[in-house]
Amino acid sequence: MERMITKETLSENLYKTLKEDILEQRIKCGQKITLQELKDRFHVSHTPIREALTRLIDDSLMVYYSNVGVKVVEIRHRDVAEIFEFSRDLTALALRNILRGGGRETALQELRRNLSESRDAVEAGNTEVWSTCSAEFYELLFRYADNSKLTGAYAKMSALMRLAYNRYGCREDPRALLAGHEAIYAALRSGSEAAAQAAADSHFARDIIEWSRSLEEE
Repeated sequence: MERMITKETLSENLYKTLKEDILEQRIKCGQKITLQELKDRFHVSHTPIREALTRLIDDSLMVYYSNVGVKVVEIRHRDVAEIFEFSRDLTALALRNILRGGGRETALQELRRNLSESRDAVEAGNTEVWSTCSAEFYELLFRYADNSKLTGAYAKMSALMRLAYNRYGCREDPRALLAGHEAIYAALRSGSEAAAQAAADSHFARDIIEWSRSLEEE
């Protein structure tokens, strides 16, 4: 039997489609979006569209302006360092939670697997698999931090980082990023909160420096 598509399911699908379009910059930063435009595109009523747009505003991917309407958020140069700095602090908190909680050994086991797959992808030059592994690395950190609010905050920052990468066409250095992940893993294995903080600081400091250089060259 064919599954009936409910209003909630439709709203969820609209949300995911629009979010992906924004993150991949098929819908550009600063671009205005109207209800009628989306209604014509998706052939749906205004209600699920409004619900999807509300979620995107909550994600900080869209902004509502009185008398203007809804626009995709603009990621400016000054925003980039703030996004990375906040992500660094959230990551340090996640590492601290893992060290203070009871799931460190399981987290280390999962991270070992992830890093092994990451190394294979980097060596093979498989950027698609590497990107998946890189995203999973942080998903594992926040899963074993066991704090839903922390996880939610990082999910928002992660989306903004992806948007920033695509907005400015910046390239990742997989080997350098992998080295950062390995340093974070080593700090977790050591059991030292100070080492975990230092690893997070160093990893994201490199990202901030690389971003500054790339934006200066733009």
